Amino acid sequence: MADTTFDYKKNSINTLRLLAAFQVMWGHLVEHLEVSFPTCVCGGGGITVDKVVSWGLYFFLGVPLFFFLSGFLIWIAIDRYNNMRGYYINRFLRIYPELWTGVIVEIICIAVLVTPINWRDLILFIGSQATVLQFWTPESLRSFGVGTPNGSLWTICVMIQFYFVIYPLKRICRGKKISFWITIEIILMGVGAATKYVEFFLPEVVYKLYCQTIIQYMWIFWLGMMIAEFKEYILPKLIKFWYIPAVGAIMMRFSPFDVWARGFPIILSCFCLTALLSLAYKLPFLKIKTDVSYALFIYHMIVVNVIIELGFIGNMAAFICCIVISITFALLSTILIGRNVAKLKIQ
Repeated sequence: MADTTFDYKKNSINTLRLLAAFQVMWGHLVEHLEVSFPTCVCGGGGITVDKVVSWGLYFFLGVPLFFFLSGFLIWIAIDRYNNMRGYYINRFLRIYPELWTGVIVEIICIAVLVTPINWRDLILFIGSQATVLQFWTPESLRSFGVGTPNGSLWTICVMIQFYFVIYPLKRICRGKKISFWITIEIILMGVGAATKYVEFFLPEVVYKLYCQTIIQYMWIFWLGMMIAEFKEYILPKLIKFWYIPAVGAIMMRFSPFDVWARGFPIILSCFCLTALLSLAYKLPFLKIKTDVSYALFIYHMIVVNVIIELGFIGNMAAFICCIVISITFALLSTILIGRNVAKLKIQ
């Protein structure tokens, strides 16, 4: 019998989101700022601090965790809407006001630091960043920072596609048996794993566009949706036996074998994502009130690019300042934009 007394609102999912965003930011900072970290003694040998931190943060699988949680949470929340209008308006308000503010900050930085400016390219770039083509960067801006003024925004295009497909999927999949869900999950995993082989059959431009579609990431969303659909049965068991996926994740972290889909390990991801969700419900007291994860995604690469343009590569002080400034901008964006826009959402 389902556990009808379970409160699904008591969780620390906001904390998971923050850790996922921090994992992405940390990875980008280590990669692009090229800072030399001190070495700590580990098992009689030496390993740099950044590798220790990166190893631990890797379990939070930034992008997959965001996709997974979106599938889980939106599948549950969508039942509140009686029509598509309210749902799509709220999704729009969740994404675009903070995104547009971030784009304004990004364009100001480019205008100050890039000379000469190709105004035609800049206008087209603004249009792409402010809509759904965040993955596109004109050649005239390839010399700015790391080569993409805000490369982390590619996930927005995928998220918007998900927002569009989940509403009809809710109607189509309602009441389906779990065997149906598991079958589709396996198929979607296969599709994701096959992406690298599709490259041999498609023209380069078509393949690049294909890689920006939700198709190869849908297995991650679907896993969250499946748990949400059967949450009364699955979640209590996950919470009780949280250590099983946790141990599986640790074992897979050391394993040389996995199946990869667009750079994400499928088996490790399944263990990590289910373990983290179960811990979020098992440890609800770890919840943070203010969720700045989305804004942190938006701003951290803007700050990284500015630091690179100012010539502070390899500077530990700049590395720390990048983290502090990114979190500050994210907090301001969430408080000043996100919270105020949330008041406009249709209840």
